Amino acid sequence: LGGNLEDEFPEAVEEEEPVPTKGYEEFRCSVEALPFGMKVAAPPGSRPKVKGVIPGGPADHAGVRIGDVLIEVAGRPVTSETWFAAMQQAITPYGLLFRRPTTEHAKAAADKTAPRLLAVPAVPKSEP
Repeated sequence: LGGNLEDEFPEAVEEEEPVPTKGYEEFRCSVEALPFGMKVAAPPGSRPKVKGVIPGGPADHAGVRIGDVLIEVAGRPVTSETWFAAMQQAITPYGLLFRRPTTEHAKAAADKTAPRLLAVPAVPKSEP
């Protein structure tokens, strides 16, 4: 082996998807106490998104919805790699900033992902 290790094993760096703007609106809320009652998922390179909200919990009462994209925690911009630490380090009360799909955007996205059903007419059985 010779040469530079960086040349032989380049570090795979995934670029974070951009903050959504078109078809999204801002939504802000305050975390007054923990637990807040929302589930966030952020695969590498993807923006942190709300995947679940406990009905009747603080997040639900604050207006958080499934599909909201988490942009800031306590005034700090977050990514897929930083959102969890930001939530752990924040001291209540603190603010959250989300981007929320507008109604038109959400409907268009749902239409694209909705399963398509194809109606196939029944073929009469032939008599023997």
